[in-house]
Amino acid sequence: MSLMTHAARWLAPASCFCSVFGATASGQMIRPDSATATTAFSSGYVITNAINGSGLPANFTLQSEHANYVSGNHWTTATGRTVGESATFNFNTAQTLGGFYMWQHRSNNIANNPFYAVVRFDLVLRDGSGALLANLTNLTALPNIATAQTIPFPITTNVRSVQFIVRETQNGNSSPYTGLAEVAFAPCIAVQGGADASTSVCPGGSTTIAAGEFGSAPFTYQWQIENANAPGGWETLSDGPYPAARLTFTGTTQASLGV
Repeated sequence: MSLMTHAARWLAPASCFCSVFGATASGQMIRPDSATATTAFSSGYVITNAINGSGLPANFTLQSEHANYVSGNHWTTATGRTVGESATFNFNTAQTLGGFYMWQHRSNNIANNPFYAVVRFDLVLRDGSGALLANLTNLTALPNIATAQTIPFPITTNVRSVQFIVRETQNGNSSPYTGLAEVAFAPCIAVQGGADASTSVCPGGSTTIAAGEFGSAPFTYQWQIENANAPGGWETLSDGPYPAARLTFTGTTQASLGV
């Protein structure tokens, strides 16, 4: 599991005695510790290929393109094993998840029988005892995309396994094969703001945090984010995307910061 943390604070004029509150973003992507599957074409196309980063650069991100389909970098099913086949992704410790990151199978223009991509699927989330936490059906993804697709779902806690079940492939299920290139999961970002308020933000979601105020008005505001490479360890924020934390900020000079 890869983790990164960031904190945000607001500044006010020196004439104002102000407390500092923050937003903490925990996690960029959560990668499974192990995986099993109901089928594999051969030992070169096992489900482990879809969780070990094969076919992606070191320190890959969601914008990294997966390499084309070859032995050792994809999970591919056995002949005739498509709809209803599944892969289960396991975590050694319980996770709080809010989305699924999926790199599609890259068989087009490579395989003799192309169009392996999964375009409709289910996700079944379970706890450590195997009890059902969530059954997410008829989720969809696009074919022919080399970077990760994000499929948000409701915040689910205490997750120890996620089963991915194939329901439809790119060419109307006529291809004899299917599979995946790589998967990971989206953590929800824990946000703490003024007056000890706290919430979570998952993929596709948003929230607002407010500055705590002490002293006499008028106040002015400038939000900053913790950055060890910036002078003093804090970087001034501006409205718009902040790629290092995969967040988008609004209201960076206002009392309330949108995340």
